[in-house]
Amino acid sequence: MSNPLKHSITAPLICIVAGILMALAFPPLAWYPFAIISPAVLLFIWLYSTPHQAMTRGFFFGAGLFSCGMYWVYISLHTFGQAPIALSVLVTIGLVTYLSLYIGLLGFILQTLPTKRVVIKCLIAFPVLWVALEWLRGWLFTGLPWLYAGYTQIDTALRGYAPFLSVYGVSWVVMLTSAFIVCIFISNNIIGKSLSLVGIVIIWLVGIVLDIQNWTYPIGKPIIATLVQGNTPQFDKWVPEKLPGIIQTYEKLSYPHWGKSDLIVWPEAAIPAIPENVMLTLNTLDQMAETNNTEFFVGMPVLNPYTHQYFNAIKALGPKQGEYHKRHLVPFGEFFPGRYLLGWFFNFFHIAMDDFSPGRADQPPLWVKDFKVAPYICYEIAFPREIISTIHNANILLTITDDSWFGDSAAVYQHLEIAQMRSLETGRPGLFVSNTGMTAFINADGQIINQAKENTQVALSNEVQPHAGQTFIMHTGLLPLVIEGGLLMIVALLL
Repeated sequence: MSNPLKHSITAPLICIVAGILMALAFPPLAWYPFAIISPAVLLFIWLYSTPHQAMTRGFFFGAGLFSCGMYWVYISLHTFGQAPIALSVLVTIGLVTYLSLYIGLLGFILQTLPTKRVVIKCLIAFPVLWVALEWLRGWLFTGLPWLYAGYTQIDTALRGYAPFLSVYGVSWVVMLTSAFIVCIFISNNIIGKSLSLVGIVIIWLVGIVLDIQNWTYPIGKPIIATLVQGNTPQFDKWVPEKLPGIIQTYEKLSYPHWGKSDLIVWPEAAIPAIPENVMLTLNTLDQMAETNNTEFFVGMPVLNPYTHQYFNAIKALGPKQGEYHKRHLVPFGEFFPGRYLLGWFFNFFHIAMDDFSPGRADQPPLWVKDFKVAPYICYEIAFPREIISTIHNANILLTITDDSWFGDSAAVYQHLEIAQMRSLETGRPGLFVSNTGMTAFINADGQIINQAKENTQVALSNEVQPHAGQTFIMHTGLLPLVIEGGLLMIVALLL
C-alpha cells in the first residue's frame, strides 16, 4: 500500500490531538465516542508508518492522552503535597513520558510483525497488543491501571462484556471496533467495507445481549447504609489542633442515623490519628454502634505495637468488629521504593517520608448483618485482578478514599467510574465513600443510584441490596482472556 504519511510532519501533531481527544472520553466529560475514534486515527497512521515512526507517533498520542487525562498528578504533588513546583512538574512529565512509552511500544511491535496482511494487523494484533500493554502498565512497578479504554464504555452497550471479560475485555472490543472502522476506510472493495460494518454491528449487538444477562442475584433483605462525607480540608487534616473539630463534624453528621441505618461508613483517614490517641472517641463510637445495632466502619491509620508497622486501615466497630489493612499501597504516597537509596533526594527537596506497610493478602471480609463486605481503600479498587481474587464471595463492595488530594480535578470522577466498573464486573453493589466527594451508591449493574454533592458536608443514606452468585469473570479469572490473546497473537504471527 502507498505511504502518504511516510515523511509527513503533520502525523505527530494529529497523534497528539487524537490522544487529547481520547482523554475527553473519560469523566468528567465522558465523550465516549472518542475512545473509539481516536485509536482508529492512530491505527490508520501506524499502518503508513515505519516501526520507528510508529513508536514516535504512538508516544505523541500517549503524551496527549496522559497529559490531559492525568494532569491532576501535579495538583496532588504541588498544591496538596507541598512539593516544589520544579519537582512537581518534573515528576508529572516523567510519569506522562513513562506511560506514553507503552503506546509507542505498541506501535513499534505492530509494525515489526512479519505479516503483510493489514487486516490481520488491524483486527487481531492491534486489539490484543493494546489490552496486553494496558495489563502490563497496571502491573509493572506496582502498576498504574488508570485510563483504560474499557472504562469509557460504562454507559454504552459494550459494558455488557465487563462481567464476561472484565474491563480488559471491554478495552478489547473497543479497539476491535476501532480496527473495523479503519478497515472500512482502507478496504478497496464494497465487500470488505460491508464485512467491516457487519463486524461492528455484531460487536455491539453481542454487547447488548450480554448486558441483559443476570449473572448474580439479590440475597436477603436490603440494608440501609449511610455514607458520611466530612469534607475536611486537606490542609487541616493532619494538624493536631484540628482533630477535635474533625471528629465532631463526623459525629454530628452521623448522629441522626444511629439506629436508623444498618451501616455507617466514614471515609479514608476520617480520623487522622492512630487508635491509641483517640481511644475515648472510639469507645464512644463503639458503644453507640452496639447500643443501636448499627455496624460502623471508619478509615484511620493503625499501629502494630509489636512490629511498629503503620497500616492504612478500616476499623469495624459495633456488633461485628473487624479490621482491614490496605494491601496495595501508593508508591511515593504511602511508601517510598528504595527509600534507603533515595533518602538523600527527598531530604534535599524537604519531602516527608511516611511509610505504611501493606496488609496481608488473605484478610477476611467485614460484616454488616449477615452479609459480607469486601473492603478496599483508595486506588485498590482500580486493580481488576486483585478485586476478583479477594472478593471472597462478598455481597457488597466498599471503597473508602480521600480524593481531596486531587482537588476538583478529573481524578475524582475517574475514580468513581472505576468503582462503577468493579461493581459491573462482579455483579455487586458498591459503596464509594470519599472525604470531599464523589460519595455515591452504585448498584450491582454498575449504575450510580444516589450521589452526594461534591465539597459538601453530608450524610448520604440509601437502600443497598446485597447480591450473591458469580459473574463469568469471577468464575474463570483473567486466564481465559490471556489464553485468547495468546492464541490470537500466534495466529497473527503465522499468517
